[in-house]
Amino acid sequence: MANGMKKINSLCKSVLNISETDFREAEEIATQQRAYTHPFKHATAKWQHDLGEHNAKVLIALRELQRVIREGEHITPPNGG
Repeated sequence: MANGMKKINSLCKSVLNISETDFREAEEIATQQRAYTHPFKHATAKWQHDLGEHNAKVLIALRELQRVIREGEHITPPNGG
């Protein structure tokens, strides 16, 4: 297997191993980041909010990637080989 395919295969396996609990924990962190406020640290609060927004988008993309990868698990070669 070529090096690039090894990397892709490893990434796909990692994405498949993300559990629902993992997603929920990460979503909670993103929610906390988006809700972060501090009366004297406006730059930090904005950075946390922006990071939380980005992390929420990443989680949506990871869920979709996991769904697409799982769809491929049902593709079998001819004659069950």
